[in-house]
Amino acid sequence: MRGNSVRLLLAVLLLAVSVSECVEIVVGGTKGWTTGFDYDAWAASQNFRPRVGDSLVFLNPDSEYHTVSLLDSLDAYQRCTLGGIQPNATHPARPGENYTMIIPESLSGKMLYAVCTVSGHCLEGQKISATVLPAAVGIPLSSPPASPPELSDADMNQYICWTTAILLIVACFWNSG
Repeated sequence: MRGNSVRLLLAVLLLAVSVSECVEIVVGGTKGWTTGFDYDAWAASQNFRPRVGDSLVFLNPDSEYHTVSLLDSLDAYQRCTLGGIQPNATHPARPGENYTMIIPESLSGKMLYAVCTVSGHCLEGQKISATVLPAAVGIPLSSPPASPPELSDADMNQYICWTTAILLIVACFWNSG
């Protein structure tokens, strides 16, 4: 009886894992959220396409104070004019602290404009933008690319999530036998 309960629980967990993606994106990769870094080039190299429900992690490796603020327009983003900050959308990141933002459903299909509002940081390139895709459900139906692309930070995090889920399932079966 106990074995059937464990197997049922594992089947439910496996189904839950298969219909959702566990994606955590560290903005800027190992460089983190800092000044003097080309986030547009990083985003292009990582195929940065955040989805609703993804976690954007802004690492603050500096001894400086940074913020993560969302702007409401391309013009405000390009000019680094901070009058376009969305209400309740500024989050401080003290030296050595990180900020994690889970992308809300309200941004689906819209542009995400994130900047640092500390004086001069946005103008020094501490900003990133992307179109937010709808939440991922299940496995994509498109055929795989002809040659495998390089793994981005997001791909690596997804790989780690899947590997962990599979190892947990194997461990449960191993212990139930």
